[in-house]
Amino acid sequence: MTDTPERTLPQLLPWQEEAAAQLRRAWSADRLSHALVLQVAKGLGKQSFAAWLACAVLCDKSVASTLECCGECASCALFAAGSHPDLLWVVPEEDKQQISIDQVRAAIERLTKTSYRQGYKVAIVNPAHLMTPNAANSVLKTLEEPSPRSLVILITSQPSM
Repeated sequence: MTDTPERTLPQLLPWQEEAAAQLRRAWSADRLSHALVLQVAKGLGKQSFAAWLACAVLCDKSVASTLECCGECASCALFAAGSHPDLLWVVPEEDKQQISIDQVRAAIERLTKTSYRQGYKVAIVNPAHLMTPNAANSVLKTLEEPSPRSLVILITSQPSM
């Protein structure tokens, strides 16, 4: 028995490898987009892919090398513990059906500030199609004027958000 809690990092599913390879090429060319929409049918691992990407972008060793979670650095440990300060999941609040403009504004405010770990800041909106119209408009403004070293990942199973 060990005193250290077991930490788990997100893993890619086999059918996600091609998309991950495209993102790795963009990362190595320093051309990773500031926003991505993951529109995939239910049950195919959208959340796990978004988590993998967030972990890889936040990893201290990904900054200078390939887009992967090393599993050894402080950022990966924080991610695995669910307490990375530069990662924000935006989901409908308990007992709510939609993602509110206040939630989106709070996430955008965090993206505009300096990173706690001096790297990327990531906001994952899930499911993006449940944003109120005002919340969606607020995200649109951020997409038009992104903060440096920030990534917004919108997850949906709806083909037309």
